[in-house]
Amino acid sequence: MGLWPAPAPTGYFNEMRSDRKGYIIVDPERAPIIRQMFEKVGNDGWSGRKVFRWLREINFQTIHNKPIWVSSVQKILNTPLYMGEFQYPAGSGTWYKGRHEPLISKELYFRAREVLKRESEFRYLSKDFAFTRLMRCGHCGAGVTAQEKHKPLKGGGEAVYIYYGCTRAKDINCPISYLREEDLILQLIGLIDKMTLDELGLRNHLKEDIERHQKFGAMLGIERQDFQLRDFDIKNYAKHVLKSGATDEKRQILSHLKNRIVLKDKVLTIE
Repeated sequence: MGLWPAPAPTGYFNEMRSDRKGYIIVDPERAPIIRQMFEKVGNDGWSGRKVFRWLREINFQTIHNKPIWVSSVQKILNTPLYMGEFQYPAGSGTWYKGRHEPLISKELYFRAREVLKRESEFRYLSKDFAFTRLMRCGHCGAGVTAQEKHKPLKGGGEAVYIYYGCTRAKDINCPISYLREEDLILQLIGLIDKMTLDELGLRNHLKEDIERHQKFGAMLGIERQDFQLRDFDIKNYAKHVLKSGATDEKRQILSHLKNRIVLKDKVLTIE
């Protein structure tokens, strides 16, 4: 029948009338933003992370008054429901033409998918460094990349060092200075100490994690415990992840920052 048998995705509402079960209607507040997300990727070549930063700048929130994260941006941009069709169950190969109003055209949806595919292939082929694509050069405004340096050891084997510097995508003659990753992390920790909690942007992220664990505990019959999230706990958590976390965890910390990090002459600053 072309009805959507699940909670409506961002940009739509579920019809609440009992005689309209399965119908979804356009959310007039959020649907235009969803449409712009596809346009910025499909027409302007934006990356998913650039869309994410734009959504943070305009303070876009879900119907539950929650910001969306990078993973949510990727999910939205890969949801064909917005072009008027859907596969159900997901991965089944069975497609339906929805009765709902599409937010975008098929052409725009597949253009955006192609851009995301190229971005994904580039990331797969490139080395996975923790802090690339999260900073900009203070000289020319281009992005910051990383490279490995291998140094032979006297006793055999080699030491590997990671250095960050300008991509020179905007100025081939940019006066680049490389900063070693260990020194970069120390400077990031120093910046976190100076940031307000609003600038750090981690409070809501950690609250959601805590609430999720508490709900899971309740399902297992574990008594709910109140946990007070203190400011210094959040900062200590961020610093711990930067020192000892996995690559994805380090990237996640920086992705929540409200402002952009600038690298110039081996010194980090916040815009």
